[in-house]
Amino acid sequence: MAGLFKGFEKIEEAREHLTGSSFMAGVFVGKPNFELLLPPEESTEERDIGEAYCRKIEAFLRSQVDPDEIERTAKIPDRVLKGLFQLGAFGMKIPKEYGGLGFSYTNYGRVLTLIASWSNILALTVAVPQSIGIAMPILLFGNEEQKKKYLPRVARDEISAFALTEPATGSDAANIQTEAIIDPSGTHFRINGEKLWCTNGPIASVITLIARVPASKETHEGETRWVPVSDEKDAHGRVHTAFILEMTSPGVTVHQRCQFEGCRGIENAHMTFSDVCIPVENVIGEIGKGLKYALTILNVGRAISIPAICLGMAKQAWQPTLDRANSRMTFQKPGGWSRAPPPRSGPDGGPPPPGRSARWSPWSPTRRRGSRPHPKGDEEDVRERQREDQGVHAVEDAAVTREERPRVLHAGLPLEERLRQVADHRAQ
Repeated sequence: MAGLFKGFEKIEEAREHLTGSSFMAGVFVGKPNFELLLPPEESTEERDIGEAYCRKIEAFLRSQVDPDEIERTAKIPDRVLKGLFQLGAFGMKIPKEYGGLGFSYTNYGRVLTLIASWSNILALTVAVPQSIGIAMPILLFGNEEQKKKYLPRVARDEISAFALTEPATGSDAANIQTEAIIDPSGTHFRINGEKLWCTNGPIASVITLIARVPASKETHEGETRWVPVSDEKDAHGRVHTAFILEMTSPGVTVHQRCQFEGCRGIENAHMTFSDVCIPVENVIGEIGKGLKYALTILNVGRAISIPAICLGMAKQAWQPTLDRANSRMTFQKPGGWSRAPPPRSGPDGGPPPPGRSARWSPWSPTRRRGSRPHPKGDEEDVRERQREDQGVHAVEDAAVTREERPRVLHAGLPLEERLRQVADHRAQ
């Protein structure tokens, strides 16, 4: 238990100290600033670029990607990945000077949502290299030589991944055990350990690896820094450090491609490292800052990539729901026509009282753009909606019980007659 709390302390130390306003901090103290949730204004030029690219991606998805095939075979065809590379989909967040498209986060999210609405597995495969793979750590913390060497590769040709989790340490990232000891020559680190749940690991050419480095703490010109040592007896601690690892390096073994119930087709690895050599030039940023880097890039993935993918998945589930509602026949008409009325306005013409709009405004086919008209005609449809709305008022305002609702909501009788039946039912 002591080790667990010590891990929590390390994670808190590694977090970035925010200096700006925070919406969640405002929620915590009871004064949320909702303006912080509004996205920055998007220029017309930027929006046009994103929408034009989305049209290219949509055409590719429709003509080249069979999401059902991916689900059946649990495999994304190589031709699909090559096609997305040719379109630049793996380099959306990489600046143009390094071979990417240089998209804004808004356009990146727009494209991810579109891909996820067709295949969530494909969207995850595209998102991982750009959120937690090599691209983001190097862009944020790498040096210019690393950017020039690796960013063009992952933008146009090669898939990358992120290796943090281990079999014994999941969310407890501070207690990972994979170790990187510097060689006495000072030219490379020797890596030993294992990683689990490494998304894109089986097909990645290069990965971001987080490992513990035995190091001594030194102070130079008032600044404290960690210096790796080859003899652990001289170490003041084993500090987290980020590395660039070529998957072709001797000693790297992918033992298993992990399978999942939901994300069929995703490539996910359990891998081990046995005396793997990584050049000192492949250290990302500073020794001892690896945990901070890991948490930062994970936040980028969780705040941008995952919400966009979830929105696309919701759209993916929405269309079959609509199709089913319009095709399944109940009481001699499609189930989708058995709808509740739209939300009504409040007493002062403003929004409806809290709770009502949520309970009485499910989807209705007549509200869809381009949907077919109501069988009874527009005028009759309006009158029927009015009668239904009166019934809804009666249910809410008269506190009608669940058993009594069918009588009140029966639109074929005048409202007075419906309420009278309810009164008679209560008197019995």
